[in-house]
Amino acid sequence: MNEEHGIQQNGEASGSRDFGLRLGVVGVFMLVFFTAIVLQLLRIQVLDVGKYREKASRQYVRNINEAGRRGRILDRHGRPLAESVETISFSADPTHVKDRWRVATLFSKHFGKSRRHYLRKLKSRRRFVWLERNVPVRRAAGLMSAGLKGVDFRREQQRHYLNVAAQLIGLTDRDNLGVSGLEKSFERQLRGGKGSRIFYRSAVGELYPAPDLDQAPPSAGDDVELTIDADVQAIAEDEIMRAVNDQNASAAMGIVMDVKSGEILAMANYPTFDMNTRQGVSFAKMRNRAITDMFEPGSTFKIVMASGATEVLHWNASHLVNGHGGTLMIHGKPVRDHEAFGIIPFQKAITESSNVVAASTAMKLGAANFYHYARALGFGQKTGVGLIGESGGLLKPVSDWGKLTLPWMGYGYQVMATPLQVLQAYATLANGGERVRPYVVRRVIAPDGEIVMDNEPKKVVQALKPETARYMIRQYFRKVVEEGTGKSAAIEGIAVAGKTGTAQKFYNGGRRARGQHHRRFPPPLPRLDAGKQGGRLRGRALLPPPGRH
Repeated sequence: MNEEHGIQQNGEASGSRDFGLRLGVVGVFMLVFFTAIVLQLLRIQVLDVGKYREKASRQYVRNINEAGRRGRILDRHGRPLAESVETISFSADPTHVKDRWRVATLFSKHFGKSRRHYLRKLKSRRRFVWLERNVPVRRAAGLMSAGLKGVDFRREQQRHYLNVAAQLIGLTDRDNLGVSGLEKSFERQLRGGKGSRIFYRSAVGELYPAPDLDQAPPSAGDDVELTIDADVQAIAEDEIMRAVNDQNASAAMGIVMDVKSGEILAMANYPTFDMNTRQGVSFAKMRNRAITDMFEPGSTFKIVMASGATEVLHWNASHLVNGHGGTLMIHGKPVRDHEAFGIIPFQKAITESSNVVAASTAMKLGAANFYHYARALGFGQKTGVGLIGESGGLLKPVSDWGKLTLPWMGYGYQVMATPLQVLQAYATLANGGERVRPYVVRRVIAPDGEIVMDNEPKKVVQALKPETARYMIRQYFRKVVEEGTGKSAAIEGIAVAGKTGTAQKFYNGGRRARGQHHRRFPPPLPRLDAGKQGGRLRGRALLPPPGRH
């Protein structure tokens, strides 16, 4: 019995040891387990805290980028020619949209598009799709408060234009970035600084403000103030459109410039387009023909010949010149006039626009003198107006001239010029022989009112003596309007000076069609000028000087 009791005690001791061993093993495992948990928590909360915060932020915090208000483009009186209006754009994450049918139905009713249009977008496998963009705030209000799960909205901007000077001002794209004109060339100044709004995202995808997080509001862009006068611009556009319609021309352009300062008050082009609807827009219509298109200036280029004759040959209005009966043979090529002029005063040769006299006078001046006055008046070089796409025209160096170049240049051939270059040359006469740089941007203004850039009048060169310029206006170019080929430009009560010019352009594979170009201004302070390309505008004033309307 004692033996049995001993055996029982030994069994109990052995079981106790086994239990203790098992308990120890469990304890070790528990220690290892909890140690692993503590280490993992340490890694998550201390060592890798940045990684997991970023992951949680991506899941539950939404950062919506916003562009700053794009700066305005203003006319000289501060009237907006281009400004941005706030709009609402709706987007969706199709994976978070719970009721596609309801969303598609609401948008269909709101915007008049088919339900299928929106369902197709909402069935996309992408995480982001646009539903509608640039919706006016009032129209978007109902959908903004509809609480559509998975549908988001953001505040954007849409450009609104006064709808004048389309080619000069240019356009922006859907993202409000400049793609042409001043919108493009001043993109850096106009574009506002980017900012962001931060939201919390709920488990079902709804967004709500996060006022406890730092927000980064966007900054507004600078305003660009032009020298353009919106009223004068509108008149210029109406006039060239009327001239095109009356004469069945294909294109026209007109420029208005203050010759004392060089400020451009209007720069009109036709054909044009609606800047807000973009209806009829094309690359051809977006081209600013006043600075890009070159043409042979024809008789308007006789200003060069007349300048040299006055200053170099010392001819006056009564100096007699030979019209050669209306035809002059030069190196076997005829130069013809519209009338058979004989011996006539130099004044009449200009007022009646004699090609024969212009050609022979150019040869008397010589190539070097003629080239000097052409350059001094601004031909063969950019005007410095500061606009994208400006052409410098074409005035070949003397070394490249042929036998006929000089006489033909005398009446405006074998040379190419833009409308702005011709305007600048005649403005030089009206400004006492001083050629100034034309410009369209007056200043750039920061949102706080600080003047970031201030453009001022800039003298380029004293092209002619002041007395020469005054004499030529009085004796030659006023007489053109009073007695010569420019009588249709006369305005009762206003002294008008100017020059008509018949030029030719290549047409239908080499044929040349004749067209009229007219430059005129009321001395002593001319304000208006016009140019034309294409069609037939013989003897017509495209734009009236101030005071006609």
